[in-house]
Amino acid sequence: NYKKLSEYYAELGVAFSDDVTTIKKAYRLLARRYHPDANPSAGATEKMQRINEAYRKIQAEFDTE
Repeated sequence: NYKKLSEYYAELGVAFSDDVTTIKKAYRLLARRYHPDANPSAGATEKMQRINEAYRKIQAEFDTE
């Protein structure tokens, strides 16, 4: 499932211009909100997987710079 990088930024609710610290804070906030251990809703696991994927892809972009 290939996505554009902009979709990963949107998943985390951050902008291209945001720094690593801001992106990490956004990821951690979403992870606390949607982690399946803390959120019993039906879609929490899928949402958490999308959040994790988005964070990994964005981090990989920073690592290549």
